[in-house]
Amino acid sequence: MIRVLITVEPRMYREVLIFALRRRRPLVESVLAESAALDRTAGKFEPHLIVCNQATQKVGDSAASWIEVQVKDGLDAVTCVDGKRSEIRDLGIDDSLVTVDEAEGTSTSEPTLIHA
Repeated sequence: MIRVLITVEPRMYREVLIFALRRRRPLVESVLAESAALDRTAGKFEPHLIVCNQATQKVGDSAASWIEVQVKDGLDAVTCVDGKRSEIRDLGIDDSLVTVDEAEGTSTSEPTLIHA
């Protein structure tokens, strides 16, 4: 089972995403946290996938896969699943779920930590 940490801002975005994730992927273990608590929560939860606004080195060190949601003139994203990066324009729930599925397909029972 994959673990997903969602810290994207604004709060409504992460709440909608976790609602859809829990409804459409009920076996996925998911946790919400404010972006300021990303490092602390990632350390405790050990996610396979992090959804955030800024994919820092710490995000890469904490999870093998991530979605960087860019809230500007629309909702775009950069994803990284097991080292493979992609760009998504006009991000939707289905796009996020595809990334969750891809990350689950590459995950092991334990998260793969990437260290620089």
